[in-house]
Amino acid sequence: MGSHGKFVARYSLVGIANTIIYSCLLWVFLKSDGFPYPVSIGFAFVIAMSFQYAANKYWTFGVNSGSMSEIARYIVAALLNYAVSVVVVWGCLDVIKMSTLTASFLSALAAALVGYFLSFFWVYRR
Repeated sequence: MGSHGKFVARYSLVGIANTIIYSCLLWVFLKSDGFPYPVSIGFAFVIAMSFQYAANKYWTFGVNSGSMSEIARYIVAALLNYAVSVVVVWGCLDVIKMSTLTASFLSALAAALVGYFLSFFWVYRR
C-alpha cells in the first residue's frame, strides 16, 4: 500500500473510532435528560475530538512536532464541527423528528466529512 493509501486507511480508522466514541457519548448524554443539546454535544465533542487530534497527529499524519498555529487551526476546525453538529442534531430531533440514535449518527457523519476536508487541506498541512 502506498503512502497515500496508508494515510487514507489510517484516517478512516481514526474516523471510525472517533465516530463510535462520539456517537456513543452523545447518545448517553442526550438520553440522560440532564443536559440541553449544545451541552451534550459539547461534552461528547471535547472527549472525542481530543482523541481524534492525538490519533491523527501522531498516528495518521506522523507529526511529532507541533505549532501553536496547528493547534489554533484544529480548534477552529473543531468549533466549525461543533456548529455543524448542533445544527444537524437540532434539525434531526426538533425539525424532522428523527430518533436520538439517528440524530447522533448523522451528526457524527457530518462532523467526520467536514473534519476530513479541514484536516487534509488545512489543519495538518505540511
